[in-house]
Amino acid sequence: FPHVRGAALWNQYLKSEIETALGQGFDVLSGGFTITVKKNGRILRRATGLPPYGDFVSMMEVADGSRFGMPGDSERYGGP
Repeated sequence: FPHVRGAALWNQYLKSEIETALGQGFDVLSGGFTITVKKNGRILRRATGLPPYGDFVSMMEVADGSRFGMPGDSERYGGP
């Protein structure tokens, strides 16, 4: 099953990241950590704590200036 192999690779990768962070004195097991992956698969940044969700959402504007979502969401749910 491909998804099982993928999960095992992610577990191996995350274990390495956690060990590195712990070795640098970060308590990522209680505070969490964020790995931001670019579209091309490269790591953009690593940080402790929760991701900056507001920043991510604001970057998802499309060329016409509407917010992330489906056509008609503004009318249905309110907003820009």
